[in-house]
Amino acid sequence: MRYLSDSWIDATASALAAAAPLDTALTVGYVVTGGPDGDRSYTLHYGTGQPTCVVGVNGADVILKSDWATAVAIAQGTLSPQRAFLDGHLILDGDAVVLIDSQEGIATFEPHLAPLRATTTYV
Repeated sequence: MRYLSDSWIDATASALAAAAPLDTALTVGYVVTGGPDGDRSYTLHYGTGQPTCVVGVNGADVILKSDWATAVAIAQGTLSPQRAFLDGHLILDGDAVVLIDSQEGIATFEPHLAPLRATTTYV
């Protein structure tokens, strides 16, 4: 399935269904511009309830914005979000402290999302 497609967002939500929520509320929105299907956005709800992924960025604590190439490089692990941010390719809107303080908890979702990457196409 194509990265950021509706089916990818649904699969991400399904993958997160097996994960435990964080101890604190956190929603992170992502806006990606210039993709093959146009601009796309989604929000990951990580905390104080069942983790999930939905289309759009309504009510996100933090919104991360990038172009398609940057988002793909981050998703594939060839570019760290920190490097993209420092180079000006990833724009952060919202409370950066909340995001930074939640990094350890967010990392616990990685085992649930890793299998999804194996079935994702980035073209």
